[in-house]
Amino acid sequence: MIMSTQTVSQMEAILLDRIEKAKTKLDKLQQKHKLEIGSLAYKHGLHQLDIKQLDSAFAKIASEGLAS
Repeated sequence: MIMSTQTVSQMEAILLDRIEKAKTKLDKLQQKHKLEIGSLAYKHGLHQLDIKQLDSAFAKIASEGLAS
């Protein structure tokens, strides 16, 4: 078996760095998705609705989507 020359703390630092990079990548993907959803809502005129109407519409879509 070949032993690593890295210490446990070095390996931990590498793993923590990977985790942080993954979190950053996930945040960017989520932000992109939010923008796409907003653009789609705007495209279909949903920006003209108030927040309560939008909340109700999204709740209905979510319940229909989860039921299928």
